[in-house]
Amino acid sequence: MSAQVTVLDVNDHAPEFVQTTFRAAVSETAAVGQSVLTVTAVDVDAGENAAVRYRLAHAAQTDRFRVDAASGTVYVAAELDFETAAELAFDVVAADGGILCQYQSERLIVTTNDYGHCPRSMRSRVCLTVGRPSVCPSVPSLDRSSGIWWICC
Repeated sequence: MSAQVTVLDVNDHAPEFVQTTFRAAVSETAAVGQSVLTVTAVDVDAGENAAVRYRLAHAAQTDRFRVDAASGTVYVAAELDFETAAELAFDVVAADGGILCQYQSERLIVTTNDYGHCPRSMRSRVCLTVGRPSVCPSVPSLDRSSGIWWICC
């Protein structure tokens, strides 16, 4: 007489990130949809218990980024502005596919690189005069990132 025994995984491991803190830099002119970096976590369980999915933890800055749940690739989700936030820090979560899922989170720090331009608040000024040429008055503005005064028109 013979018997067949199948041993099932009990999901006793949480996913583990391959590093403790992820860092990336992105230009403030990065287009929405541009990839920033890919985070990676590994789960040593088997089957669905080892299937890792990613999400961003709740934080004020996460509306500027999104993560692909399957690949862990982080993308720009909204316009970035160095003068508003030169560095954004939030947590990314890796969760396994177990019925009682296990998860781990790690810090993601994204540095926004300045683009050396006329400050964003001054970019949309337009002067129009109907019927004759016009000189747009110049207004000085301080770029807080560099300490440079810009004359924008």
